Amino acid sequence: MAQQSSAGPNHLLIITDDQPHYMQNAKITPHIAARIANHGLKWVQGSWANIPVCGPARATILTGKLAHNHGVWTNASYEGGGIHTAFKDLEGDTIATRSQAMGVNTAIFGKYMNGYPGYVKNSDGSFDATRAAPPPGWDRFVIILAEDGDSTWLVNRHGEEWRSEWPRTDTALIRSELVDWVTAPEQLSAPWLALMTPQSPHDPYTASPEHAHDFDGVQLPNWRSYNEADMSDKPRELRAQPNITDPGGLAHGELRDWYEGKLEEIRDVDDAVNETLTALADSGQLANTYVWFTSDNGYMFGQHRLAKKEQPYEESARVPFIVRGPGVPQHAFVGRTSLAGPWIGHIDIPRTILSTFGANLSGTDGRDLRHVFRVGGAKPSGWRNRMLLEMNTEFAGGQVAPAGSRIWQAMVRQKNARFKAIRRPPWGPSWEFYNLDSDLAEVSSVTSTMNSTLKQQLKDELLAALTLSGDAYRSWEAS
Repeated sequence: MAQQSSAGPNHLLIITDDQPHYMQNAKITPHIAARIANHGLKWVQGSWANIPVCGPARATILTGKLAHNHGVWTNASYEGGGIHTAFKDLEGDTIATRSQAMGVNTAIFGKYMNGYPGYVKNSDGSFDATRAAPPPGWDRFVIILAEDGDSTWLVNRHGEEWRSEWPRTDTALIRSELVDWVTAPEQLSAPWLALMTPQSPHDPYTASPEHAHDFDGVQLPNWRSYNEADMSDKPRELRAQPNITDPGGLAHGELRDWYEGKLEEIRDVDDAVNETLTALADSGQLANTYVWFTSDNGYMFGQHRLAKKEQPYEESARVPFIVRGPGVPQHAFVGRTSLAGPWIGHIDIPRTILSTFGANLSGTDGRDLRHVFRVGGAKPSGWRNRMLLEMNTEFAGGQVAPAGSRIWQAMVRQKNARFKAIRRPPWGPSWEFYNLDSDLAEVSSVTSTMNSTLKQQLKDELLAALTLSGDAYRSWEAS
């Protein structure tokens, strides 16, 4: 068995695509439950995407910044982002570049950023390797670009065009590339950071033959917020959202099909994680490796009469979050019975990773989760009492959500009682307030019954955070 270097810990960061928090448990992902959750710390409640949409969430994870500080608000975020800062402008300073500066080997396998021009042709049809060159900071950069015909995947393999004859899913392909990299001699003699970023369980749903029928006929759970019957507690614009059974509303059958497709694709991710951890164990690296599991955002299947993501409600903004590794408590849970534990967001992942490498932390907005690990998953002294969530995407409206609904700021607040405050500027602004202790499904806003002094206090607290960064933001969280 190969011996792992004592130079420092490794990090394997797994980020799935569009996986809601309620799609990670022992029945759906048995390997992830057995090999990460049972050997680490799992947030059952209290873990959020600070901006719940693909590209911007990845920008937060790669930079450690809140969206109002990195400026990536939309999925058109890589080049020509219009009024928004393109992620290309941020690539010179990420967890990859800062880790690499500390002698850490870095790699990413799977999905990089929405809009990344990884497959670019010259006028003669040849591959433009200049524009497809790996961004700064990556020693290995293997990005799935498209399915190119039957059993062939088009891949940017560290700046080279590669068509892989691969009869299995893209998730299995990136697992194969990742395992080859993490078990190479170079990774056995130095610390490394590897991102495993499958496009699953994003649509279109194309699970492997092994799992394509695992959940045939599964029905949507009986969520309290599904096709919410009484929308009188919601802003006027949401009250106009059609009932799922009405003409023009979301179709129950289509939502059910999406749900089945996600479950089956997640099984492929579960297999890939299991095989990767086996490779780490066989090469003597697993004990010295932090393994992180999360998603870029949650997903809605008709809750509050809405679909997909980019909303402040729990089904959209909450994400699965598990970590195992050196010093992490084993088989421990946060939020299993209440919301009293330490709350976390995507912003905490990069700061924690960089801290383990002794890297530069300046400009990051998160917290070092090792403080949580040291107290067994409890809430450490000085930890946050509130956190900011935000979204700013122009949206013309449609079946999945009304116009203006994707521009909002929200605060989850833990002090004294657990509340969520939501501000929607295009609608007035309108405000919503929920008591998360008694209404985690957010079906009964307390906006009309809340004490006016408390309501104004929550408004003031949320507004005070909208331009904060770094130490000033963390001070706001902890106050």
